[in-house]
Amino acid sequence: MDYKKIDTHMKMKFNSNNKIKEIANLTDGKIDQISDNEIYKAGFSAVAIDIIDSVKLNTSLNVDIYNKIISEFVFGVSSIMKEYQGLWLTIQGDMVYAIFESKDKSQIDGVFNVACELHVFMTHLNKNINKTFRINNVIKAGIGVWFSFDNYITKVGKSSNRDIVFMGDAVNKACKLANLAGRNNYRNILFNDLINTNFTDGTKIKHNKIGSFNTYSISGLNGQIYGCDWIMTGYDNFVKNNV
Repeated sequence: MDYKKIDTHMKMKFNSNNKIKEIANLTDGKIDQISDNEIYKAGFSAVAIDIIDSVKLNTSLNVDIYNKIISEFVFGVSSIMKEYQGLWLTIQGDMVYAIFESKDKSQIDGVFNVACELHVFMTHLNKNINKTFRINNVIKAGIGVWFSFDNYITKVGKSSNRDIVFMGDAVNKACKLANLAGRNNYRNILFNDLINTNFTDGTKIKHNKIGSFNTYSISGLNGQIYGCDWIMTGYDNFVKNNV
C-alpha cells in the first residue's frame, strides 16, 4: 500500500486554496470533467429505500427464495427510479438510492412521486410473493427523500475509471430517513421540509384534498420532517386488478 500517496493527496486537498465551484446541471457533462482534488457543490435530491429487518428476513427464508426476492426488489426499485430520471443508482446491501435533478418545482413533484411509486411497489412485490411462495407481507421497507443545496461531488480512483462520490445532505439524510421510515411508528415515507415547501401550487392543492402529512422532529436532522403512506393511484389500481 502506498501510504505516501494517501498522505500527499490529503495534504494537497487540505492546503488547496481553490474555491468550491458549483454545478448547476448534473447531466450536462461537467461532472465527467471533474479532476482530482476538485470538489463541486450542487443542489439535488436523493431518494433512498431500505429493507426493514433484512437480517431477520435472510435467516427466516429459504436462501433461494430470499435471493429471488432481493433480486426483484432491486429490479423493481431501480426500474421506478430510472423511469423518473434517477441518476447514479447505488445499491448498498439492503438499501438502494438515486440522485435526482431538482432545479425546479416540477422536478420536486417528480421526486415525491418516486417515493409514492416505491410505496406501492412494496405492495406489488408482497402480493406476488404471497401468490408464488404463500408467504404474507414478507418484505417491508422505509423510504427517505431529502432535497438540499448543501451537496458536494468529487471523484476518486484512477483517471481512466474514477468513481463519482456524492457527499453532504441529500444522500446522507435520505438514507437516514429510509432507515427510520416504517419503524417505531414513523410513516413509510419520510421527507424534509425543503421537499414540502417546494411542491408546485397544483400539487399542493391536490395534497390538501388528500389530507395532511404527519410531522416529526428527529434528533440530528435539521428542520421539520414530514411523513406519509401515500400511493400513486394508477399503479395501485394496476396491482389490485392485475396481480
